[in-house]
Amino acid sequence: MKYILTVIALAAIIFALPNRSNAQVYIDISGGASLLNDWEATSTEGGEEYNDTFKFDTGYAIYFEVGKKTDNRTLGLLLGATRNEVSELDLEDLGTFTDVDLDWFNYPVLGTFSLSTQITDNLSFNAGIAAGVNLAVAASGVGSANDYNDIEIEGVDIGFILQAKAGLDLLLTDKVSLGLDYRFSANTAPEFETGLGDTIEGDDMLYGHFIGLGLNIAF
Repeated sequence: MKYILTVIALAAIIFALPNRSNAQVYIDISGGASLLNDWEATSTEGGEEYNDTFKFDTGYAIYFEVGKKTDNRTLGLLLGATRNEVSELDLEDLGTFTDVDLDWFNYPVLGTFSLSTQITDNLSFNAGIAAGVNLAVAASGVGSANDYNDIEIEGVDIGFILQAKAGLDLLLTDKVSLGLDYRFSANTAPEFETGLGDTIEGDDMLYGHFIGLGLNIAF
């Protein structure tokens, strides 16, 4: 419910703002590579705590943004979806798992603000910040290289997310531009449960990176 209410509230704020005479509505669609830093977590099993490390493969991400923009600034609502697989799982009490079947999904919803400056007539640099909530979903069966029984890690966690963005925009027409974007994200530490009824809680924030191409259309 908190996730849905955040979407509604951010959209209402953005589109309730008064229009400037030169304001335009825009949509931006981008896709590319998603990278997550190694994630340190603490698992609780039978009252005992263990230090674990999750290592991720490069995944993919898509973002959809809608909002209002003037000549050099934008205010928008950003929806995202990212998918990464865990390539290695180091469990202090069980050892290292390399045959890992764990999908990690993030679904962020953020309010965004960015500024841009012209480099040439058709090329501009933009930078921005964003904040909102993130829905993290983990679902797996973990196959052990040590012939240990599969461990299921599954759950949903809603936390806060901050994001910074920088990129270049190439103007193709008066209304259409092509962008190259980099995004850095910081998510509050997720918490999940295992199939054994134990918990896995992050020791630190989960940091992510995105680099990709986008298409921006103004109306």
